[in-house]
Amino acid sequence: ASVFDWQVYCGDFGVEQLYYLKDQCDKYEIPMEIMLAMICTESSFRSYATASTSSAAGYCQIIKGTAEWVYEDLLKYGDYDTDNHTEIMIYIFVFCLYTQI
Repeated sequence: ASVFDWQVYCGDFGVEQLYYLKDQCDKYEIPMEIMLAMICTESSFRSYATASTSSAAGYCQIIKGTAEWVYEDLLKYGDYDTDNHTEIMIYIFVFCLYTQI
């Protein structure tokens, strides 16, 4: 690998996800560096990462039941959609709930 090989260090977290994350962080006034560090810790920036001990999956390692509850019951967005943007949005929403931002 080269000194910085995007695929090795950043999985499949691309420019589209980065811009979406920035928009969401700006919206909720959260430093993007915090979210990037959390996503790096949770999945090493790999959308296909899965937990061996639960249903947690994706960039943010959100448990499916929690994601469905936030998306459908708290946010009232209808049936849970499992795309990467939805996962990032839910992760930031839950972060805001727990940190009371």
